[in-house]
Amino acid sequence: MTDWAGKTLGKVLIHDLIARGGMAEVYTGTHETFGPVAVKVMRGMLEQDSDQLARFHREAEVIETLRHPNIVQMFDYAIVDEFPYLVMEYIPGPSLAAYLKKLHDSNQRLPIATVAHILQSIASALDYAHFMGLVHRDIKPANILLRSQSEVIELGKPLPADVETVLTDFGLVRLLDSTLLTTAGSVSGTPTYMSPEQARGEKVDKRTDVYSLGIVLYEMLAGTVPFHADTTFGMLMKHINEPPPVIKGISPDLQALLDRALAKDPALRYESTGELANEFFAIFSGQTISPGTIHIAKIARQAAEISQQGRLRPNESRRRAWLRIGIEIAIVLILAV
Repeated sequence: MTDWAGKTLGKVLIHDLIARGGMAEVYTGTHETFGPVAVKVMRGMLEQDSDQLARFHREAEVIETLRHPNIVQMFDYAIVDEFPYLVMEYIPGPSLAAYLKKLHDSNQRLPIATVAHILQSIASALDYAHFMGLVHRDIKPANILLRSQSEVIELGKPLPADVETVLTDFGLVRLLDSTLLTTAGSVSGTPTYMSPEQARGEKVDKRTDVYSLGIVLYEMLAGTVPFHADTTFGMLMKHINEPPPVIKGISPDLQALLDRALAKDPALRYESTGELANEFFAIFSGQTISPGTIHIAKIARQAAEISQQGRLRPNESRRRAWLRIGIEIAIVLILAV
């Protein structure tokens, strides 16, 4: 890919490369109007005067309108030499991924109050974006930045009391899906945090973000993600077929919350990220989990366990088990209306 350091993109003077991923490179830069910015240059190329170009502009226009304290601000977007790029607010703090790695490497965990704060702020950002008609599709700690107005955030040290989380790459995967890289039935996202429907290449909605946020929550509580595999295919199969391992030392209510958030069937998950965050905060505040979540979580775990086993004999017994679970799911959904 072209090295953009030292070059000018529109009104931005590009400085240093700060991150490189499979789909884009990120640079620091100085914008004539906005000052210090981050510039993300995508690897995919657009053909001029094409439907792809029109879709890119439509999507970017929507993302540019997002205004939320926990979503990184996008200032501008354009295409240079058929490479699309985004000009965004520069957040100097580390990612949640970097912070968690340092913490977990020393066998420590985030305080539960901090977990609740992070969960609520990201859920608020996602609920807002979902209301605006956007699905993130790539929720993960690497796309959550940490910042503080009072002090510099340092890895390995307690987070400041005024720490804020900022969700980045909002719409990037959606942009790439709709303009650059994917076709029907393809898979996009980060395998470790990917929902089962993403893993199958199916159409997704806001509940895919609920699942991915559930993986992030699991990681904050357990110190590790629920699924590990040597290959991408192996990881995707675990998301599709295996129940999340029970976390030692947490309450049954908290485990039930995770089981519901990580249900293989989107219909069993929380309807919104805000609903997930609110129930987590209720448990954190000493309240008991809702009976509905307990029942749904039980169904979700049973369904995943049957899928994982895949060896029930005779086959008729397996079909009856799935039929029973299907009936229970239908009853739960009817009662929820």
